[in-house]
Amino acid sequence: MEPEPDRGRRLLCFGAHPDDCEIKSAGLAALWTRAGGQARFVALTDGSAGHHEMVGEALVRRRRAEAAAGARAAGADSVILDNADGMLMPTLENRFRVIREIRLFRPDVIVCPRTNDYHPDHRTPGSSSPMPATCSRCRTSSRWYRSPTATRWCCSCTTASPGPSRCGPTWW
Repeated sequence: MEPEPDRGRRLLCFGAHPDDCEIKSAGLAALWTRAGGQARFVALTDGSAGHHEMVGEALVRRRRAEAAAGARAAGADSVILDNADGMLMPTLENRFRVIREIRLFRPDVIVCPRTNDYHPDHRTPGSSSPMPATCSRCRTSSRWYRSPTATRWCCSCTTASPGPSRCGPTWW
């Protein structure tokens, strides 16, 4: 199935924290949107921890503003979920939230962190994205990109499989 003519190709990037997508995927998003596509960054936590001076709601507001500005500079929009920073777990509830974001945006390509990262918060988006992408009934032309050091994922109607792609190249 081809993308709808009026919407362009869509890139959906998942990260654990409000700055993860902006740091690791902004270049890709900028190229993507300049080519006529749409991009969205989704942070699974609120960014309430990890600063050397600020904590709590003040830090959340600051990181939301920084993430929105970073996404805007890349031509993307920003979505930040309300999970507590530093406590993200690969729960069924979080998987359903990832599924919801995928269904709402209907991406052609999904970018997510590798699952063997040093930080537990970073591992969760990588382990929560490929399976929900198939549960959201993405089109067969959809492809998922993970970091080059991780397993490839692709969509073949309703199944995702690790290893070589069964539906064409997965590296964009």
